[in-house]
Amino acid sequence: GRAAEARAHGEHAIRYAGASGERAVEWSAHWGIAVLAGLTGNAQELARHVREATRIAEDVGSPVLSAWTNEVSIEYASGIGDWQSGLALAEQTIPIARAVGTHTLLPRLLVWTGLMHLGRGELETADSLFQESWKLSGAAEALQRPHDVHTAVPAHTGMAAYALATGDRKRAIELGEAGVA
Repeated sequence: GRAAEARAHGEHAIRYAGASGERAVEWSAHWGIAVLAGLTGNAQELARHVREATRIAEDVGSPVLSAWTNEVSIEYASGIGDWQSGLALAEQTIPIARAVGTHTLLPRLLVWTGLMHLGRGELETADSLFQESWKLSGAAEALQRPHDVHTAVPAHTGMAAYALATGDRKRAIELGEAGVA
């Protein structure tokens, strides 16, 4: 739908969840608006909703909600080049994602982390992270079995970025096109 409508529905959900004491729903609405803000380039809105989602995750004592909230911050840090902060947060978050078995979250975290390492010229580390994401996401078997688009597309992004950074433009294009498909 339209971003403005999604935002308005999210704000309604926050109010209703807050009034009814449904903290997980309130967190989910803040997280959703933070993601939307990231997609639409609204850094102030992203920061505000990440702060609220972080507060709720801490209030309810949920490492899973914290890890999902951190993923938004890590992706944002990766995108704006704040690699020091992003990598520090990723270092704290990846072990949580591994421990709770989040097969959707972990591959995504690995890609955003790998992109920061790639940007720093740390090709071996980036490749290792991208390879793990590729395997966990099932992206390699995407044509043979159903897959989660929310992990497969970032996995393709990481692998394509690595191919591009290492000069394999043909492979980068193939991976990019496969990710879109």
